[in-house]
Amino acid sequence: MNGGNAVAGSRQTPGLASQGYGYAPQHAVAMSQAGGHDAGGYQNQAFYAQLGGQQGLDATGGLNQMASMYAAAAGMPAGTSAGAQMAMGSGQQVMMGSDSETLYNLMIDLFSPSHREAALAELSRRRDHNPDLGVALWNAYGVMTILYQEIIIIYPLLNPPALTMAVSNRACNSLALLQLVATHEQTRMQLLKANVPQLLYPFLSTTSRNKQYDNLRLTSLGVIGALVKYDNHEVISFFVATEFLPLCLKIMDIGSELCKV
Repeated sequence: MNGGNAVAGSRQTPGLASQGYGYAPQHAVAMSQAGGHDAGGYQNQAFYAQLGGQQGLDATGGLNQMASMYAAAAGMPAGTSAGAQMAMGSGQQVMMGSDSETLYNLMIDLFSPSHREAALAELSRRRDHNPDLGVALWNAYGVMTILYQEIIIIYPLLNPPALTMAVSNRACNSLALLQLVATHEQTRMQLLKANVPQLLYPFLSTTSRNKQYDNLRLTSLGVIGALVKYDNHEVISFFVATEFLPLCLKIMDIGSELCKV
């Protein structure tokens, strides 16, 4: 995927304009399909258009407005909170725990450009204590689209090197959440079949030895490592066919000791 295309036609959002981030409505549809989701199949399809096409949208309010419609489509009781609905798939709750409501609210915050960075960091921080969070992220409508956007949007900063540590950390938080999806047995193969690992190849092919680029390489390898450690033939065949091994050889030359390991 071309990094230039990722920002073409984007509308800069006030909270992220200074960092070169933008949001284009067409990305929601394209990337949701890449993640195995059909935006046109959602009862709350209108929210996709609202996220990309309206100035000053209150994302939480927009989500709550569609809550009853989504609940009816998923077979959930009327009055189920929007946060709980986001972490439910096919009428089943996929995440339980005393802090589940906090996690739901953090996922809702991902839809707000001004809150997204903090939500990514907090979700990443909590990932080790919530093993089912990867399933919730995969099934929560629109969340995977946001994670893809966070990855793709920094392609233009890779060459020539223009990546700051703050932007690198933000992307690494998104990659850490992808690793959760790659780790869980219910979502691992779905992530692979959606060709999501190939979105990480530009990070693995960077030649800069600066720490912010090495962090991207290391976190991307963590996602791929989560997929290959189960020694599945289909997974191994995917990485051989997509020429992942030459990228590994390059990392052996320029990567940090941790990346090489």
